[in-house]
Amino acid sequence: MSKILKVLGVLVVIVLLGIAFSFLMRSSNNVYTNSTVSSSTDVASTSTDKTVTTTTAKPKTVSSQTSTSRVYVDITNFAFSPKALTIKAGTTVTWTNRDSVIHTITADNGGPASPNIGKGQTYSFKYTKAGIYGYHCSIHKTMTGTIIVQ
Repeated sequence: MSKILKVLGVLVVIVLLGIAFSFLMRSSNNVYTNSTVSSSTDVASTSTDKTVTTTTAKPKTVSSQTSTSRVYVDITNFAFSPKALTIKAGTTVTWTNRDSVIHTITADNGGPASPNIGKGQTYSFKYTKAGIYGYHCSIHKTMTGTIIVQ
C-alpha cells in the first residue's frame, strides 16, 4: 500500500509542476525597449512580402520609432515574449536567450535565420519591408512568434 501512495505522490508532484510551467509560459509578456545587450549583429532583410501567417496572440505595438529603432524579445520558459509584436519598417528586433538551453530564430518563409543562440546570447534582425513575418525555434517547433511590420 505504501508503494501505491508513493507513486500517487510522485504523480501529483508531476501534475503540479506541469501546471506551474504552463502558468509561467502564459504569464510572460514583456517588451523591452531600453535594455543593454552584450552583443548583436544587424542583418539586412532579404525577405519579401510573401510571408503571411495568422496569430491568435494580441500583438504589442511599439510606437514612436525611427528608422534606427530597436526592440527586444526575450526567449524565456521555452517561449518568445512578446509572442507577437508590431513595429515600423526599419526597426531591428533583438532576441535574448534567457533559457539555459539553446534556441534559434528561424523565419517561416523568408526573414531571420539565426545560428544556435546560447544562454545570455542575442541575435538581431532588421525588418525593412512591411508584412507579417512568422518565426519559430527550429529546435523546439512549438515555440512560435510573429513580427508585424508596418
